[in-house]
Order: sequence, then structure tokens, then C-alpha cells
Amino acid sequence: MYCRLLLKLILRDRAVWICTLVLAAAFSVPIAFNSPIYGPFFMKQGMQGFVDAFNTRAPQASGTDLSPEQQDDAELARYANAALAAQTDAAFLDSAESYYALMDEGFQSGSIVGDRETNDAALAYCRALSSSGITDIPASANDLPFLSFLPYAIATAPSFLPFIPFLLSSILVLGATRPGTLAAKAPVPKFRRLIQIVFSIIAAGTAMLLAGLAPGGIYALALNGFGQIGYPIAFFHDGALTTTTAGNVFTALLLALLAGGTLISVCSAVLSTATRRVLAGPLTSALLVAAPAFPLLSDSALGHNAVLGLLPLPVFSPIEATGYVGCFPTEFIGSGSGSASMLAVALAYVAVFFAVGAVATRSPKQPGPAKKHHGLELLDASVGYGSTTILSIGSLFLSPGTAAGLVAPNGSGKTTLLEALSGQFPTRIRSGSLAADGISQRRSAEFAELVYLSSSGSADLYPTLSALEHLAFVREAWKSAADIDSLCDSLGISPYLDKPTRKLSTGMKQQVKLAMAIATDCPYLILDEPLNGLDPGKRKTSCDAMRSEVARGRSVLISSHLLDDLADLTNSFYFIEAGTLVEKIKSSSQTLKQEYLDTYEGGE
Repeated sequence: MYCRLLLKLILRDRAVWICTLVLAAAFSVPIAFNSPIYGPFFMKQGMQGFVDAFNTRAPQASGTDLSPEQQDDAELARYANAALAAQTDAAFLDSAESYYALMDEGFQSGSIVGDRETNDAALAYCRALSSSGITDIPASANDLPFLSFLPYAIATAPSFLPFIPFLLSSILVLGATRPGTLAAKAPVPKFRRLIQIVFSIIAAGTAMLLAGLAPGGIYALALNGFGQIGYPIAFFHDGALTTTTAGNVFTALLLALLAGGTLISVCSAVLSTATRRVLAGPLTSALLVAAPAFPLLSDSALGHNAVLGLLPLPVFSPIEATGYVGCFPTEFIGSGSGSASMLAVALAYVAVFFAVGAVATRSPKQPGPAKKHHGLELLDASVGYGSTTILSIGSLFLSPGTAAGLVAPNGSGKTTLLEALSGQFPTRIRSGSLAADGISQRRSAEFAELVYLSSSGSADLYPTLSALEHLAFVREAWKSAADIDSLCDSLGISPYLDKPTRKLSTGMKQQVKLAMAIATDCPYLILDEPLNGLDPGKRKTSCDAMRSEVARGRSVLISSHLLDDLADLTNSFYFIEAGTLVEKIKSSSQTLKQEYLDTYEGGE
């Protein structure tokens, strides 16, 4: 239920589709332009560099005796040219193997200096292919099967690119679950909500990443098939030459990407939850993802800095993290940390973040047994935000089956008070206590089952979801037995239930929000300006609906500047006078208007 809502929101967000198209373009460029393979392992094109180098160095034998060094260069040039001129992959492998074996002799004798690791890995690769009977060597990106495409696409893209989907989905999900939104109001235990948020981010990020890889992967599959799982690969791992298979590389790289994505998701969700700042987690994750690209955080720097070495930065260099640098057509050979160690680091950080999340979302134990009285009660409270106290409240009590009005001008603290009463903003109550039917607001999930705030504006609504989808979520989340069809008919909103809420007028949105509040079946409804933007006919319909709910035994606190309607709806009134909440006796609309003028307009 909760995850379905979040995934719907992500899938309908334009930014997600733009991101997916950008990824598809970035990962498909090498194949689209048929880029040559320059890596030392897929050597048909890469050998050209060696040929050019040694043809330049090697002298022509024109009857002149050659020195031993010149003879070595001439021999290397001969083998390099033979490899380049080979008509078949098998002949190419034979010549290339001889070339690299001769190079190895030069390294051993000291007559050749340079990247010996690259040469040794290339020689091992030739021998692995020859012994396996596999001689299919891609010469360009268009020769890559699906199995080879993934490492190639990841290796040729910036290291941070595969993790952009997880950063974007974390921003969208956390924005959709910030305090005051419909998802945040749902009666779900905090830690369970955190788990669902993490799962939604991972699912959406993975879907975006796979969708971005899909065009190039499908193209490779159509051209050259899936590829051979047992295709031999040689590479350096932790300073030692080793071999593996294409299937292992493919699997390890997928695990590396998912490990990094999981770490981003958990980090973003936990830090944003702990700090109550939507962007705190995604920004921290973005810094970690981008860090490997900075010289100060390179492998050499990390090796000399114990503090930096504690950061999970290798996780966000997936090719290096797997230990398979250069195993597929890339220009580099290295010694990565290896998939096992990389996964261990990722899992360790995930465990730490979840521990922090468990602490950040814990609910304080309710001291003593709950009282058996009924009603929504705020006692001896001061209400505000940040470091500012706005209101002092002796008591506010809303008994079952009653309707009360809140009358106050804009800027007086009215919205802050309503948010405090809802329990969704626990920091709004700076002192005192708030309970509904004896359940403290500190027990957030249980409190949310009893009290529902219908906010002013569009905070309750998601622009891309229809009115019907909002009502369905409310009914499911609050385990309500409300008859949605009958409710919508009574409010006159049935004709536009299937429209996204961004296409509804202000009045239509107000009626949908009222229907959502009623559909929760919460015994205490707090309605902030529910009649704004309604024409006289729709105001009457909404007022009749609220009277009907009060008659059923529900309690309603209504904030409104429409004093005539408020006087007809409510039994008592609360005014905010000089930072203090004051209860007024029941009066007619005319008396209420005069009291309002006396209180806020100086009797004018």
C-alpha cells in the first residue's frame, strides 16, 4: 500500500523519464557510434598502438648488423605486424601471444621497462582464450554481446552516472513523505515507514538504471546474442594475476551497482529522517558518490589518510570496486578492492545506517496506563516552531460528537496550532501534553489512527494522482470501511474522480480533501479552511457533510474566516488573543462577527 503510492508518484514524475533518457543516451553512445575497442584484452584495434610504436623504434634490416636491442625491437615489430595482419581470430591470438611472450622476456631481462602488469594480463588473456577454444575477439562496440555490453557501458561512463537514479528517487520519495503530506499522515510505525521508503527508493532507482541500460543492451543482444558465460577473463586482483569468466564479471558488477544503490537509499532515508530535512540525506549521498572523482580522494590519498579511508568511497567506483578493471574492453588494468570486500564495506555501512535509523525513529514508551476518558485534549502547552514560541494554551478539549471553530487572522499562529494538534509535527508542541482518547501523540502511529489534519492549500494532494487514487489510499491506510462511492456522490465530486488533482479547480480540491478526511474514519478531524474557494452551493454541500459526521459522533475542529457558515456549524469557538488561546461561548453569526471585530480590529 505505502510502497505502491510512492512508486506511482515516482513513475509519473517527468524528472524520472528525463533521467532515464539521459542514461540511455550515455550508455548507448559507444554502441551507437561503433566505438573501437582499445583495451589490452580485446586487442584487434588496441594492437595498432603497439605496431606504431615498435615500427618507429625497430630499424629496417638492410644488410647492416643489428645490435641485440635492435634485434629485439625488430622481432617485436614483426610479431605486432603479424598480429595486426592476421585474417582470423585464431591467427591473431597466436601472433599476439608470441608478441606478449617476447615482451615478457624483455621485462625480465630489463631491456624493456613499462607497464609489466598490462603485458602479463594480456599474455594470460591470450593463453586463456587459446586453451578454452574461444577465439571470438570483438574489434568494436558493435561486436559486443549482451554479456559484455554491461561492463563496457559502465566502464566508459562517468563513475557517478549509474547512481544518479538512486539519488533522484531518494529526493522524490523523501519529498513525497515529508511532514504534512498524505503519506506522512498515514498511521504507519516510524521504523516500518523507513523500511518502506528505503525499499521504494531502491526499487525506483534500480528500475531507472535498468531502463537506461536497456536500449544498448537490447541492441547488443539483437546483434550478437547474449554471449558466453564461460568466456575467460584475465586481470590483476590485489596485485596478483588471476582469471575469471565473463559471467562472474557480469554478476559482480550488478552486485556492485546494487550495493552502491542500496547504500545511497539507506543513507538518504536515514539522514533525512534523523535531521527532519528532506535534502540532508540525498546531499550527503551525492557527496559520497562524487567523491571518487576528486583527486584529493584518489586511491593514493585514501591510503595515506585514515579518516578518509573509513568512507565507503570504493563502493561508488563499480568497475574498480569489483576488482575487474580492464577485464572488458577498457583502457585500464588495475587492482580493485574486489567484489567481496566491496560488498562487505557496503553491508557494514548499511547496518550502521539502519541502527541510526532505528534510534531516530524510536517512539518513547508511554508512561503508565492510558486514561480511559474520551476526547482530544491539549493541556498546559506552549506552541511554536524552531526557537520561537507563538501560543500559550491553558487547555483545548474537543469532546466526541462536537464541532468547534477556530477564528483568527492570518499570521496569528492558527496553522501552527492545527499542525500541533495533528501530531504530525511533534516539535510544534514545546511544552505540555497532547492526547486523543488517552493515546499520547508520542505514540505516533496509534495517534494518527485517531486524528487527521486536512491542511490548507495542496499539501495533502499529489498533483499526478487522481482523486480516486487519493481516496483509495486513505481508505486502505486507515483501514476504513467508508463507502467511497456514496461519499463522493453526496459531495458531488464523482464526475472528476479520475482526473489528476493538478487539473482540478481550487473548489474541487477542497471537496476532495474533505472527502479524504471523512474517508479516514478518524474520530477527530481538524479542518483548515475547508470552505475556501467554494461557491455557495458547494459550501452548503460541504457543511451538510460535516454536520452529518458530527451527528455520527465524530469531532470536528474547523478553522475558517467564513463566520456565517462557522456559526451554523459549530458549538463553541476559540480565538487567539495576544498569543493566548481563548474559548468563546456559543453565539449567533452576527455576534461572532462583532466579537471578531472587537478582538482583531479594535472594534471598528
